[in-house]
Amino acid sequence: MKELFLLLRRPDGKPARGSAQNGFGLAAAVVTDLVLAEQVRLGYGKDPRVRIDSHRAIGNPILDAAMKRLREKPDRKFSTWSATAGSIRPATSLPR
Repeated sequence: MKELFLLLRRPDGKPARGSAQNGFGLAAAVVTDLVLAEQVRLGYGKDPRVRIDSHRAIGNPILDAAMKRLREKPDRKFSTWSATAGSIRPATSLPR
């Protein structure tokens, strides 16, 4: 997921062009990692809700930034959250 995040960024850290489409790919990668880390779970159906299961820090800047955004508006539909996932900005810089 970190590699995908870095590929979808310009050198200055801002989202690359086409970030709307890239955001969905990044959102899927982030949510997959969050599910595997038992931080969130997905509901059922065509557009499942992303539900928070844990409030502990993960230690990954990208996942921690995603969790912060999810906590701001919990229990959102995946499509709503993923539309803004391309603008996730980690609090710390990532090594290249």
